[in-house]
Amino acid sequence: MIHIGTLNIKEIIEKNALEQLFHIDFKNEDWIWINRDIFLDIVYNGLDYSTINEDELKVEIENISDQSFIELLSDKFKEIGWISVEQQLFERLVADFICTKDIQTYIFTNKRFYNRRIIQKTKEFNWIFKAMALDAYQHLAIEDKTLIEVFEEYFKDNGMIIEDILLEGKYEFNVAYWEFDAKTNLLEFYKLGKNYRQWTEGHSNFMFNELSKKH
Repeated sequence: MIHIGTLNIKEIIEKNALEQLFHIDFKNEDWIWINRDIFLDIVYNGLDYSTINEDELKVEIENISDQSFIELLSDKFKEIGWISVEQQLFERLVADFICTKDIQTYIFTNKRFYNRRIIQKTKEFNWIFKAMALDAYQHLAIEDKTLIEVFEEYFKDNGMIIEDILLEGKYEFNVAYWEFDAKTNLLEFYKLGKNYRQWTEGHSNFMFNELSKKH
């Protein structure tokens, strides 16, 4: 906590530890949400209460953009190995988080925690990677490569695919794209706008294993 005569939000955030700004022990947390509704509380926590002009503080908070405020905090979070994640993506990785519709919410998470969730999702999506490799190998004329080579080079454990599927329900590749319906667990393959085929998890794993033996 600091004594400060003229309010300067950048200086307040820079001079205080995250634990002081949030009143949280980050060693015991995996993630945290932030939105404009708590900007005032965050800055307030970094000041000596007896020196605060609340009206002046509120004006300063009103005049700072979400982006500027979050960028200041991002630098602090990087120091402890935390990263920012889009709330829509985070909702699909963490069951007990729900996106806010009425206000923009920002998520910061321990990078190790995030990586564990991505690894878990990668395992769940392995059949999708296999289906995409099959489609690319059979229909997208990737020359001089075996099915396994196509799988390992373009699709296996591809983080971009995971993010696109989770956020958009769709992944584009060359002249093709795939759409994934999370409710039915069905993957559809399109080439030049034409629907070529559909995949289920069982069908994808079976076909990949069978064709892998031949190539």
